[in-house]
Amino acid sequence: MLVALVAVVIYFNGIPGDFVFDDKLIVRDPRINAKESFWRIFVTDYWYTYFGTSADLYRPVTIASYALNFKIAGLYSPAFHAVNILLHAVVCVLVLVLVDSLLRDRLLAVVSALLFATHPIHTEAVTGIVGRAEILTALFLLVALCLHARRYTVGGVGAAVWLPVAGAAYFCALLSKETAIVGPGLLLLVDGVDRARDAWQEPTPERRRTAFMARSVPQTVAALVMYVGVAALFVFIRFLVVGLFLQRPPAKTYYLLFGHPLTTRLLTGFKILAIYLRLLFFPLTLSADYSYRQVVLSQSLDSAACVVGMVAAACLVAAFVWALRARVLGLLFGLGFFAIAYSLIGNLIVPIGVLVAERLLYLPSVGFCVAVAGAGVALSRRYVLATGARWLRHVPVGALALVLALYSARTFVRNFDWRNHVTLYRATTEASPECHAARFNYSAILMQEQRNDPVAQEEALRQLQKAYEIRQDHFPSLVNMTMLYMDRGEWEKAREYALQGVKVAPNNKKIKGLLKTVEDQLRQRQKG
Repeated sequence: MLVALVAVVIYFNGIPGDFVFDDKLIVRDPRINAKESFWRIFVTDYWYTYFGTSADLYRPVTIASYALNFKIAGLYSPAFHAVNILLHAVVCVLVLVLVDSLLRDRLLAVVSALLFATHPIHTEAVTGIVGRAEILTALFLLVALCLHARRYTVGGVGAAVWLPVAGAAYFCALLSKETAIVGPGLLLLVDGVDRARDAWQEPTPERRRTAFMARSVPQTVAALVMYVGVAALFVFIRFLVVGLFLQRPPAKTYYLLFGHPLTTRLLTGFKILAIYLRLLFFPLTLSADYSYRQVVLSQSLDSAACVVGMVAAACLVAAFVWALRARVLGLLFGLGFFAIAYSLIGNLIVPIGVLVAERLLYLPSVGFCVAVAGAGVALSRRYVLATGARWLRHVPVGALALVLALYSARTFVRNFDWRNHVTLYRATTEASPECHAARFNYSAILMQEQRNDPVAQEEALRQLQKAYEIRQDHFPSLVNMTMLYMDRGEWEKAREYALQGVKVAPNNKKIKGLLKTVEDQLRQRQKG
């Protein structure tokens, strides 16, 4: 199929990439590399031994997929990348099937799937191996929604068949990542659009109401009850394994929204919406890290991004209302899907452990791509094809080809950034120059992997200095700065950062040992 082939081709150059960024989960996890029982995956949390304590995350299906990957190919990173790409191709096909089944518009379905297949925002989820959680969640959710959308079109297949299969798919989605909890909302959206599609064909309001309610209400209720029941079962199992959601609420910090007043959460939420919409519409500058200080909390309307986010939210609501009145079903469904899927990642309803991350847009971008395709196809049919001018008919095709070409090129180029630690962190510091974590991690990688390269060590020092300018209380940065200046023989500078490190962590033996070594060297120099 064309859509699947496109998805595979544009990500093919990402296969040779190493394990990078959070892929260390895979390399170090004894459940994955067969050092512990496979079944332990289902009774332990997501990060398991990495943090030493529970991470309040339960994603056994995702971990199991990594373990099966290891069983087949060992810790061979290209095999993990290949599986991600194949899963992404399946998701692209499911987008096509869902839109075609629900809206009965093959052109709209193909355009939506092609936009989704090529969008550069997906590189973190697809080329980054640990992004598989996003892919699996979308895959299983779309399987469940496709079954619901096709329940009337598959002859002889009743609720007794499709309902349990959809429930199993939804359960797998929840076991892949917690964000699948939005499933009941997406189910109601699919059901509503399915009813509206036929009702809007009727000429009078009375007949439209009759057509809207003609579908089996008990079947919809049964599906909703099933989804809610499956979600409750997941919450119960998750409670048995890792406890309540946020059983240890994070402390109030200057870089996450936990514990902050409602005004800060709302203003920052609108800023985040503006950032995400920029990434969706103009995915030119992409980054693997948007943490402090690349994106900061907003206490007041001191940022243009806050205002842009508010205006964008108003525009999205206005577009939804217009689509409802104009009966543009593709735009309506896409906006609804985006809103429901986005509700858990935007930090507006509930704070989460990250402000902005491109991988989180994987599921919401389904709605974005359908909305853009729905608006484009509808406008082309109403105002371009209806004119009868032959030359105008080539404009929508040319515009789509241009967008797909630009998306594909950006995705292809972005894949190279994920080739190894150095290329990824170099690209991240360029895209997120105010991100402390990116600069610190890049310097740490250079110190570890290119220790004998003087140029690399100069770059490591430069990155650490930038990181220090952003955040002066980061203990690992102070330790690394001390060590780098010791290697350079700049003992006064080394002493300066060692003393600051002792202030930050007065009981740490390592920084005390470094300070003692530095002071011994300074005393020897004074004697000499």
